[in-house]
Amino acid sequence: MFTGFALTIAGFLWFDFLPDFGKYENIAERKEAFLTYIYPKVEEVNKGIAEKRDRLKVLYSEYNNGENLLRSDKKWLSRLAEEYGVEPYDMDNTKAWEELFLRVNTIPASLVLAQAALESAWGTSRFAVKGNNLFGHQCYTEGCGIVPEYRSPELSHEVRTFPTVRESVEIYAQNLNTNSVYREFRSVRAQKHDAEGLGLILTHTLGKYSELGDNYGEILRSVILQNNLQKFDY
Repeated sequence: MFTGFALTIAGFLWFDFLPDFGKYENIAERKEAFLTYIYPKVEEVNKGIAEKRDRLKVLYSEYNNGENLLRSDKKWLSRLAEEYGVEPYDMDNTKAWEELFLRVNTIPASLVLAQAALESAWGTSRFAVKGNNLFGHQCYTEGCGIVPEYRSPELSHEVRTFPTVRESVEIYAQNLNTNSVYREFRSVRAQKHDAEGLGLILTHTLGKYSELGDNYGEILRSVILQNNLQKFDY
């Protein structure tokens, strides 16, 4: 088994599958193993986002001070806007900068871990084991993922597969940072960015993530508190 990456050899894609968390009969040990494995990947993804945000701050400061940005910096801003769905993008539009700052931001590790645990049954769900899908991401092209066992005949969605666990985390972050459904999440994050327990606060903005609606936020809150996931935010 390869760890930490996926290899393409002779046209075949090798998946970096999750460890077998089901082997832990003791639930506490299973949870500890899951968190120990997933947390570094969450940190890596957040670090990448934070680096982009830091560069965005520098460029905005230069632009706001009337400095002429380098062509390479303008191209980087354009690519960033495309990556985060800020289109049409205009550097001279104040709202474009504001929207970038709303979107290019990290997600509290406590919240990421809680959703990963809940959506993947602590790394033991069929979609997690066979497809590295920790967050229930769906796709809509035939063959793009795993067909749910009890999918209604009139539906065509599949549960997306990922070559690496980190990519699953990256797409999760991209989803919360760009999807219009999570506009409230981004707004509250910006307003409460320095608040203690931000992960807990944000649980109440994710009712549209699940068919459970508002109850989903309460369940996430319980997962965070019962497993002391706030410690991963410091």
